[in-house]
Amino acid sequence: RFSEFKESVLDTAQTMLEEFLELRLTQESIEGCTNTWIMKPGAKSRGRGVIPQNNLDDIIKLADSSKEEKWVVQKYIEHPLLVHNTKFDIRQWFMVTDWNPLTLYFYQDSYLRFGSRPFTLDDFDPSIHLCNNSIQKKFLTGKGMNETSFAKGNMWTSAAFKKHLSKHGNLKKWDEIIYPGMKKAIQRVMMTIQDIIEDRKNSFELYGADFMVDSNYTPWLIEINCSQPWAELRRLQKDYVLRCLTIASKLSLIREIINLHLLESGR
Repeated sequence: RFSEFKESVLDTAQTMLEEFLELRLTQESIEGCTNTWIMKPGAKSRGRGVIPQNNLDDIIKLADSSKEEKWVVQKYIEHPLLVHNTKFDIRQWFMVTDWNPLTLYFYQDSYLRFGSRPFTLDDFDPSIHLCNNSIQKKFLTGKGMNETSFAKGNMWTSAAFKKHLSKHGNLKKWDEIIYPGMKKAIQRVMMTIQDIIEDRKNSFELYGADFMVDSNYTPWLIEINCSQPWAELRRLQKDYVLRCLTIASKLSLIREIINLHLLESGR
């Protein structure tokens, strides 16, 4: 009887999983066999205190270690897309000039940040898993001993990444999956919060969204950052952000001219 019951449960579970897959209700593309999660202190930034974990007891113990600390727990992407066997994330900047109506400008370029050691889930060292520049700079010694051989400063522009994809016959993955997927994720997140954000006219906010890409080239939004500390930016980032700010200033000026014209015309 137990064997019949066990078989029935397995059949039911199999049917449910197949239905979930058909309805795309699972995150099967990021799952693996290690059940790894990533824990982030809710009040910290720049990778501080971020810890990968794959043991439930350790997760609970860490979460309960401080009653004042709030933690964010996310499923770790166990099958990330790798470049030369190295993990990376994508920083994509965008600008909000109005919350009602929601007005977004999505910068066409972005940049990649790499880890400094080959990817593995057998070792949770931050040099492997945390791509934040504030973390990786600790592993970039004066002689660049831990710098990836293919990326100076462990960074690439999106143009360099697209060149890499093209070399392997995958440029369409950027145009058809990665880039539009990042835009859709940002649009949906901003739509969910637009009613709770104070709408300040005649201003704009520049945000940096961090994405990871799984082995199926699907982008996953990890977090959205504001108030980027300029002291932490490297030259590639500063040039990039300066271009963003130049465009943002021009757009804001154009909007003000249009609003002034409408006001003067009584419209």
